[in-house]
Amino acid sequence: MIPGIPSRYRDLSPTSETIASTPAFGALSAAAVAGLTLVEHRNLGPVAKAAYRLAYAGFAGVYGAAITQQQNVVSTAKALLIEDEPFPPESIRPSVVGPLAAGATLGLAELNEAIDGKLVDWIGNRGVSHPRALLAGVGAALMGAMWFTDRRETLQMTHDLDAQEIEPGPSQPLDRRVIAILERLLRDDLPGAVALRQQLDSVLQLHPELSSDTDLELEVDEDAPRAVPYTQVWPVQGRFTRDGEELAIELQIHQGRLSMISLMVPDAPWGADRDEEDTDYAEGSEQERAHTILEEMTEWPEVTEVRFVLDGES
Repeated sequence: MIPGIPSRYRDLSPTSETIASTPAFGALSAAAVAGLTLVEHRNLGPVAKAAYRLAYAGFAGVYGAAITQQQNVVSTAKALLIEDEPFPPESIRPSVVGPLAAGATLGLAELNEAIDGKLVDWIGNRGVSHPRALLAGVGAALMGAMWFTDRRETLQMTHDLDAQEIEPGPSQPLDRRVIAILERLLRDDLPGAVALRQQLDSVLQLHPELSSDTDLELEVDEDAPRAVPYTQVWPVQGRFTRDGEELAIELQIHQGRLSMISLMVPDAPWGADRDEEDTDYAEGSEQERAHTILEEMTEWPEVTEVRFVLDGES
């Protein structure tokens, strides 16, 4: 997790290598372009032509999704490095672009094949004995050049981000509203609560300049009592309403210590745990509005606005 990235963008992993930037992806993409170009589709029967078109559409979908992930990584790195540079739109993601690219390729298959056929004939009429082999070689070379250019930009941006030195400042006292919420979350009747409540005497916000407004990393004295179980998501959540949408407060315990307290949309993770096919995430949906409200929050709620719910309760 890179500090300072809004929660909905953290799955973009701007300091890790993307699939599209790997040499294997570049080589396979070039090989796929060459192989598909070598096929003389005008000689194929109905079944073989359908399989050819599906293969082309499948390649376009996979390539489009991988390149989208790569471009989102570059955009995320730029947003972290350059002031006022926006984060990539949440709507532009691999799970959207991939199917769109595949569908568009399939829909335009007849037109593309007609253009391809005329180009092959034009080259052949100019004395080239194997026009498809020539086109396959050119296509593979162009794909390799595109991969190399994109990879260089991606590695440069992620290298700049890795090299950026951010000196963490001192830990700071928590806002009184957060302290009040922690006190209510830590119910005395739960295992580990007594030790965790004792940690409240020394709890501070760790690296506040690197944190977002909705995720606060916590620090307690090394000598403070530790809770058992040692690592867990605390079973009590806070729930409150903002602009008509319900939001949640979640506390994490790590190695027996208060670790992080977060504002979030209840039961709606972003990133790897998110179900991209879930229509609840459609633009304008309740989940989407709640995330927008969450991203715009700069203050925590008063404890009087929050109701506290134990796992299994409604």
